[in-house]
Amino acid sequence: MYKNVELNHSIASYYYGGAMKAKKEILFSSLLAVSLAIGLGVVSLGLFGATPPITPSEIVLDIYTQKGGIGINASGGIFHPLDEVSFYAYLTKGGVGVNNATITFTIKAPDARELVKTAVTNSSGVASTLLSLLPSEGRVIGIWNVTANTTVDNTFIADELTLQTQTEEAQLTLYSKRDGVSSTMFLPNETVLLEAQASYRNVSMASLPINFIILNPFGNFSIEETVLTDTDGVANVTFQIPWPSDYSLGIWQATAQAEIYEKPLNTTISFECELLPVTIDVFTQQGGYGQNTPGGVFLVDDTVYIGAQLRDQLNQTVPSWSVAFEVRAPTNMSEYRTLWTDYTGTTGYSHPYGDIGTYIVYVTAKYYNEDGTDVIVIDTLTFMVISP
Repeated sequence: MYKNVELNHSIASYYYGGAMKAKKEILFSSLLAVSLAIGLGVVSLGLFGATPPITPSEIVLDIYTQKGGIGINASGGIFHPLDEVSFYAYLTKGGVGVNNATITFTIKAPDARELVKTAVTNSSGVASTLLSLLPSEGRVIGIWNVTANTTVDNTFIADELTLQTQTEEAQLTLYSKRDGVSSTMFLPNETVLLEAQASYRNVSMASLPINFIILNPFGNFSIEETVLTDTDGVANVTFQIPWPSDYSLGIWQATAQAEIYEKPLNTTISFECELLPVTIDVFTQQGGYGQNTPGGVFLVDDTVYIGAQLRDQLNQTVPSWSVAFEVRAPTNMSEYRTLWTDYTGTTGYSHPYGDIGTYIVYVTAKYYNEDGTDVIVIDTLTFMVISP
């Protein structure tokens, strides 16, 4: 009986000890699973519920240019005619570049033209293509819409951007010239040359229509003419200021108009047409040209030529006109004579002078203007006589 009790106790101890051992092993296994899950940074739901499905890697396509556009549907920047635009498409899957994928670029111009280009991504996941903004191929000014698309793992993906094209650094200059030299002062009957020059980014614009408009001092149209620029980007027109005319004297305005790559250009200059004062100029064979200018140095008894020229309000020489001469010697003695101008508007005489010292020469003429008024003009010079 006692043995049976011990036997039963041993059996019970065996089963009880085995059960406890099994529970410890189950607990140890559970703790180990939790520790592994935490070590991997993932909270395992294996102990608490069903395992969720795995999410596929995200596919991203981004199109941009050398001036911007990085990010979804961002702006690609501002460009100008004749620029070259580089388009880039960056394709990634799970943050890693996708190699050897075909990217289709669809480019829509401001005039609705559509260009399609394709390129293949490199090992970094980037595909690129170029677009030249050539006005000769169509309108380039305005908004361009560009889309890039591809298919990866049966998933279609696309991105788009816009870029703007505008005209800058277009120039149109205008000059008024007389005898090939820039001038803003002209006389009646003179020929005015108007010269316009067109350029873009300092490059001459050839075969560009330039419209010239010329207004007289009363604001009336005198000339309106369109001329094409030459290979240097230059266009010009010439016209003669009328005379006699009631519309000639005063401030004239000239305008040049053009359009460079859809940008209107307009430049206006002013020039003046006025009559000159009537002048007379006295001189010797040694100089004196110009008002009140010395006439040189002579030796005793040298023959001195004293001449004079008369010019009218148009700066034209006046023939057959009376000119009075007075030569005052160092002794204060004066000699007088009156001569008539020849066809060149010039007159003069030669005479030896023997008094040592400074001589003063006066010339005068009375001129009658076309409006009926008259004016007396005068000029002087000095010359010296010295001993040998």
